[in-house]
Amino acid sequence: MKWEYSSADGYETDALARRTGISRIAARILLNRGVSDEKAVREFFSDIPVLADPFLMKDMDKAVKRIDEALDGNEKIAVFGDYDADGITATAIVYTFLRSMGADVIYALPERDDSGYGMNAKTVERFREDHVSLVITVDTGITAFEEAKAFASAGIDLIVTDHHKPRCTLPQAYAVVDPHREDCQYPYKYLAGVGVAFKLLCAVAENRKSTELLDVYCDMMALGSIADLVPVTGENRHIIREGLRKMNTSPNEGIRALINAAGYSGRRISASGVAFGLAPRINAAGRVASPLRALELLMCSDSVMAAQYADMLCRDNDYRRELESNIFFSAVSVIESDRDIRDKKILVVSGDKWHQGVIGIVAARLAERYSKPVILFTNDGTVAQGSGRSREGFNILRAIESCEDMLIKFGGHEFAAGVQLKAELIDDFRDRINAYADTEESVIVEKTLFIDSGISLSEINLRLAREISRFEPYGGGNPQPVFAAANVEILYMYPTGNGKHVRMVVTDGNAQASLVVFGKTKDDIPFSEGDMVDVAFTIVVNEWRGKETASLSAVDFRPSACYIQNDASMNNYGRESIAREMLPKREDFADVYSFLEKNGIKCFDIYALSSRINARTGRMTALKLRLITDIFSELGIADVNITDTAVKIKIISLKNKVRLETAPTAVKYSIFAGNG
Repeated sequence: MKWEYSSADGYETDALARRTGISRIAARILLNRGVSDEKAVREFFSDIPVLADPFLMKDMDKAVKRIDEALDGNEKIAVFGDYDADGITATAIVYTFLRSMGADVIYALPERDDSGYGMNAKTVERFREDHVSLVITVDTGITAFEEAKAFASAGIDLIVTDHHKPRCTLPQAYAVVDPHREDCQYPYKYLAGVGVAFKLLCAVAENRKSTELLDVYCDMMALGSIADLVPVTGENRHIIREGLRKMNTSPNEGIRALINAAGYSGRRISASGVAFGLAPRINAAGRVASPLRALELLMCSDSVMAAQYADMLCRDNDYRRELESNIFFSAVSVIESDRDIRDKKILVVSGDKWHQGVIGIVAARLAERYSKPVILFTNDGTVAQGSGRSREGFNILRAIESCEDMLIKFGGHEFAAGVQLKAELIDDFRDRINAYADTEESVIVEKTLFIDSGISLSEINLRLAREISRFEPYGGGNPQPVFAAANVEILYMYPTGNGKHVRMVVTDGNAQASLVVFGKTKDDIPFSEGDMVDVAFTIVVNEWRGKETASLSAVDFRPSACYIQNDASMNNYGRESIAREMLPKREDFADVYSFLEKNGIKCFDIYALSSRINARTGRMTALKLRLITDIFSELGIADVNITDTAVKIKIISLKNKVRLETAPTAVKYSIFAGNG
């Protein structure tokens, strides 16, 4: 992983710190997030929500006029949402608000297995039969062209509220409220679907009750916004902060029950707690069961019923995890066994009747594993439903759009998209979309870790941790600040949390610090006690038995610059020819094999381990070690997996002798010429 340090100007940092009374570190973090003047700093840390006028959104006046007419005429209104957490929470707040206004209102959500994403002909017919005269969509509808025409033909007015980017044209609707419309002057463009829905409520209430409405619905709004990964900036930051406050004090009955069922009772709910604990359970209903379960939970006022719904969602989530794991390993098997798939810039993988509700999650995991865009299809023999996920630097929606003529339908945004086509066209689609990818300058972008500030261990204390906590809630646009300490020595490493994590104690010669490496064992960490490393970490306030401390969580490690400065040999790796004196000799192979076999090291850093072996033999370099591990891998002496300078290796017991000089790397560089 590439590290990128903040380029914030030192003079500007000092000036902002002086003007606002914050520390230099806090000032640097703010500058990294584009907050550069006193007014912006006050707004960033303000406890008072700042909400823009909803009527700045294009068509909001038309939408309010039509809703008022429906309320006055006691017309039947239908609220139609999406089956994910954003759409479910948006449906919940609009439906309950209209009910509070005395409306004759019903709700509907699509079922993945039945109707798929968005509205369809069945939806139109159902609302016509129910004598609905006004449909309000939330978190969906911006590409519902055919459905909009069908509603118009049926004499049903349609109000679209959405936050996805429109295409060149808009659906034929009474009003289309979407901040991404080119002609929309709303100052903040990044609201979630539930955020846009909330602005509709504020507009219907004519802004007189915006603060009251925020207090009523902010917990559901925060849940939907965090789940949809919207930037935690501007209005979203205020919505999410207020929602987290309510979740931790007085959530509605449904969210309270979900907090208890998810095991968060008595614990402080953070944005990450919502993202990894609550939101997946809401989403699970729409993925593997019915989204109505989650909707009914959020609108439930009875604590007993809410607890039952919450337990159902937890069971749905367990089932979702099982499905996800099975499909993930099946997809990996397909990729690894077919080079025509694996070597493409975009991985397009299909499986027979994989569960449609979880292929998006699996696609995201595969994109992370292979550092490539991924489109995963579930194939029923006739139609293939696909879900695509991408990474920074490649617009997956634009790539899919380049194949529009062969698709049944598609939609989404640059990092996540859905697509449907005839099953027989999957191979052609793979070729076509990769032909498009070949025209792009770069598809695979090296993952980058942004470092807000370098820091010495002596600077870390509870006061700093408390100041950093003011930057919460974290998310896109406002990530959790990351710090880095350079040239520290690992003093101790030992398991913690019943062996699920590792605690590490490091020193820079002046001070010590303790860090937790979550979700790792000692075998997963490519360094050992005594190694010199640079470590990147986050700082939080930890409360235990009434006492607060500054707690550090490791994010990444890399070999200290002192190793690389003292050993520049790796600059020659991969060259067509390498000077003979830099190549390993037979005794070097014996040293490495003996060391690995004796120490049972499963994961190490090339620089750190070569330094340790060199301390014993006086002849090991990082280049020699890398060439040796390459040859071990080629001959099956060891199972080797290399990423950057980190190497996972497992020595394999051989039944027959192997000849080192036959390895391709050995032949290429004539390593054993003259029995070297």
